[in-house]
Amino acid sequence: MTIVHKRIIYLSFIFVFFVLSPVLLLYASGFRYNFTRQVIQKTSALAIDSNPDKAQIWLNGKLYKDKTDTRVTTLLPQEYEVVVGKEGYFNWQRTVSLRASEARFLNQIQLFKKNIIPTYIGTLPSSLSIGFATSTSLMRNGTEIVLNPKLEFIELVSHSLTDDSRIVLTTLPKTNYEFVNLSANRLALKDTLNNILYIFSLDNDSSIKERLIISDVTDFDWLERDNKLVYYNDFELWTIDLNSGKKRLITRVSSGIDSAKWHPSGNYVIYQNKNKIKVVELVDSIDRQNYELIELSEIKNIVVNKKGDIIYLNATLGNQSGWFQMKIQ
Repeated sequence: MTIVHKRIIYLSFIFVFFVLSPVLLLYASGFRYNFTRQVIQKTSALAIDSNPDKAQIWLNGKLYKDKTDTRVTTLLPQEYEVVVGKEGYFNWQRTVSLRASEARFLNQIQLFKKNIIPTYIGTLPSSLSIGFATSTSLMRNGTEIVLNPKLEFIELVSHSLTDDSRIVLTTLPKTNYEFVNLSANRLALKDTLNNILYIFSLDNDSSIKERLIISDVTDFDWLERDNKLVYYNDFELWTIDLNSGKKRLITRVSSGIDSAKWHPSGNYVIYQNKNKIKVVELVDSIDRQNYELIELSEIKNIVVNKKGDIIYLNATLGNQSGWFQMKIQ
């Protein structure tokens, strides 16, 4: 081996040991060189899950090698336009800003079908409920809760069926009310003349612990798991957290809202805007997804199944009227 060859080997060793090794070590530790900012930065990660899965992912317009559900690692800390899509479905899109060493989770993505053709089924399956049962009284653990009209107001009374005792829980303005049974420790009263909803939280003895009054409510749907309501009037769609009392305006329309139902995920609401069925994402973002699933000549009512993948419509399509089924996921 000549002296020249020895020097080349020696210089190569010096290069690998002092130059390349630190770079490889930084690379293995999750550092990357940001050519835009001309600095070395610790990378970030995105966890992207969708229903249905096996959807494609685009990051800033570039197709990612894997499909959902997946983890995208070694991302430079910067802003990303994330698009998740699958053939036959509406694309989901969100702008995400990643900081160094940050891991973000996009794990509640719901993809909804487009160009849906409803299937006529005639009648609604008996296992499905159209809405809340209402009544003029309510039974709770051997206690009947009733409305007792007086001259200038109405008493909400707890009537024990064991000893016939009566306790006035509260007084209400004189109008027409309907009871709505929410859960074992909550009840709702709807003022049907003035569209006011009263939510009462009850103690074990059926006495009132807390109350919540919501005005301008045409109707509502309750998500029992999260203890949240979605409610609407002619032009607005709202949610409210019954634990915190926090209200949130979801959307406004100009042509009227006729129904609204929770998607079981708790992250979307399916609502009827005249003869259109739409789905809106519940996220505080300018990228909030709002899709129009279908428009028919007439829609009277909608029901969502427990899984959230089927909507039932009481509607008219062509010369057929009755209940239709739509597979939305």
